[in-house]
Amino acid sequence: MSMCYWLIEGIGIDVEKIVPFLDKKDLAHFLLEQLPDDEELSSIVNDGRYEAMDYEEFTGGNPFDSLADMLTHCDDTDSLTFGDDGDGGSYFYYPPSMPWHRTDNEPGSVDEVHRRIIKAVKKITSLLDSEIEEMIDDDLYVVGMG
Repeated sequence: MSMCYWLIEGIGIDVEKIVPFLDKKDLAHFLLEQLPDDEELSSIVNDGRYEAMDYEEFTGGNPFDSLADMLTHCDDTDSLTFGDDGDGGSYFYYPPSMPWHRTDNEPGSVDEVHRRIIKAVKKITSLLDSEIEEMIDDDLYVVGMG
């Protein structure tokens, strides 16, 4: 039997930390933007039945792999990514890049990375900037295996 190993490295956040702070109303509106033809989501939003929202109905590959994957769609800069550790943990992060691979949308500083993470996380949670800031790990280094 062989094992596969990978690194999750950069500046990011353990997505499990934000789960208790998901805002069902914001989540429903975000998901409806992503899935405008979803009749059940439209009904939830139109009727204000936000308590019926369950993010897990939209993860597991339908249409998002995980909540971390969903957060990459909250990032309008297309510079943040996600990964899982093969043991149930998911991370939303900015991976380091080499100067010769940098694109125009790359952040110019650690502060910019923090602002991008905070902006994305705020789209679907009730967390304040300072609370998200405290959750960000500037030295994220996780070895995944599976």
